[in-house]
Amino acid sequence: MDRERYRDKVLGCWLGKAAGGTLGAPVEGWRGPHRLEFYDPVPERMLPNDDLDLQVVWACSLAAMPEPAVSCRRLAKAWLDHVGFAMDEYGVGIRNLRNRIEPPFSGSYDNWFTDGMGAAIRSELWACLAPGDPELAAAFAYEDACVDHAGSGLWSEVFLAAAESAAFTEPDIRRVVETGLAAIPADSPLREGIGDVIRWFDEKPEFDFLFGRIMEKYRSDNFTDVKVNLPIITAGLLLGRGEFGASICHAVNFGEDCDCTGASVGAILGILNPAGIGEKWLAPIGRSLVLSREITGIDAPRTLDAFSELICSLQGRVGLERNPARSFEPRPVRALYTLRRSGKPGEASAPVVFGGQLCRWPAPLENEHEQLVLKFEFRVPADGEYIVMFNTRAQVEVEVEVFPPRAAPEILVRVTVLSAFVLDDVPPLDLLRERARTALALADHAAVADRARFEQRRRRQLRIGDDGDEADARAEFRRDRQPAVTVFRQAGGDRRMDVRHIRRELLLQVLVAAIAPDVR
Repeated sequence: MDRERYRDKVLGCWLGKAAGGTLGAPVEGWRGPHRLEFYDPVPERMLPNDDLDLQVVWACSLAAMPEPAVSCRRLAKAWLDHVGFAMDEYGVGIRNLRNRIEPPFSGSYDNWFTDGMGAAIRSELWACLAPGDPELAAAFAYEDACVDHAGSGLWSEVFLAAAESAAFTEPDIRRVVETGLAAIPADSPLREGIGDVIRWFDEKPEFDFLFGRIMEKYRSDNFTDVKVNLPIITAGLLLGRGEFGASICHAVNFGEDCDCTGASVGAILGILNPAGIGEKWLAPIGRSLVLSREITGIDAPRTLDAFSELICSLQGRVGLERNPARSFEPRPVRALYTLRRSGKPGEASAPVVFGGQLCRWPAPLENEHEQLVLKFEFRVPADGEYIVMFNTRAQVEVEVEVFPPRAAPEILVRVTVLSAFVLDDVPPLDLLRERARTALALADHAAVADRARFEQRRRRQLRIGDDGDEADARAEFRRDRQPAVTVFRQAGGDRRMDVRHIRRELLLQVLVAAIAPDVR
């Protein structure tokens, strides 16, 4: 492939990804089917998206190396230096790295987001650095994905990187998909899902038919689950028959993690035929490279054109470096617990030790009138800004108290599990330094003794049922002792959470970054 054609395809990749991601962002996580044919609403610029953010970090980090090479260790360092996302697998990965748990264990240890889309969405860079070399692109992707994923979540990035690499030289979409399949293990659940879609498409190549089959077999309570989203990407590619607008619309109209599915399909179509994107898709979003505020400490290119030039300058210079993983010993997490039963006298607290930070309560609660209270205490080394993030599959009430420092400030976290409404799939209690701003922020607590109380009904980005709403809980503690500000954002307007998903099992995840809990 000549250099000019290669440059066009690299730029097409990022323009297509930006268009597909922007199309899907307003309905991210909403159950389909949708009937979008264009942006709704029509944007005034490209929206920031972690799909692109992290790949900008990787590219800039590689460019800063005297001898650029991809390895899980090098990418892990870039995570810690430049990425402040605290949600889901990102937060778990950062916690593990700060606890000196190295890849690939950082992606698997105490991580129930292993099947999320967080790795799949950052595959394009590796394809652009290894055009027409699916094996090398897959190897790059593996080093990246294992930092914060395992299992299907890891192999989804490998699949897409190999497919996207093939798209540089292979014009047939079905062969592109088959190349991706060849890069993942024969026993991967992704093989079944992608193979099913190919077979169903051959049986009846219609959107509604494929939608029904995919959702019946693969829909998950977690809209970011790759086991439903990779079949959706495959369906979008096949149904679109090489036409850019039709392909990204089909992918987004399936619902689920549709900013990611739209972005992945858009990237592949942009590689296959950069001229086919069309000005109608590009004019509303422009070419400015817009990053999320959680990305810090890098001198990023200002436009997608400049970003593409940076990647082109790296192609052929980037090596592969594999590092043997060192074993680690999981650190136990200690807490005090109390069971409260309606109509009965209170019981004394008792100590409990969890074998790891992903903790399963040993027995179901008896009934809706029984509450479990867990108390964690932390000592933090210095004044500053911290994040406390708690997630669980149960509806909970969280109480955070910050005490004036003696030798060091203390944070007391009490968690009350309201067992009447045990919801699906919410995890972590996380203590992270700086930059992370997506959960509960405790700012400059040297002289703070205020108490904040809030209900966290689910994690950021989780949507239950068909209501499509989203909740963020945020409280800020300030030196002036002003009352804590608590904000609940409902992305779905006035719609409220669906509490039909009731589960008696309690699954608790406690995330503690760099700071060991001290429970007395």
